[in-house]
Amino acid sequence: MRGRITIALGGASIAALLMCSPALAQQGGIISWQDDLSPLANTDWNYDRAAHLLERAGFGGTPADIDLLASMSP
Repeated sequence: MRGRITIALGGASIAALLMCSPALAQQGGIISWQDDLSPLANTDWNYDRAAHLLERAGFGGTPADIDLLASMSP
């Protein structure tokens, strides 16, 4: 009997945890850069950020495209 109760409580705990996880994931803390529209500094602009920008824009880019964009000022 005690084993069945333990298994039932364990199952209920796991189910509750799984149902709460998506809700907790949606709650973000205050992000310091949220609504910050100040321009990037030249030191913050690099190949990785240029590649990320092209990917987020929806069309990506070749390594040559990324190099060209990274060479521009932000």
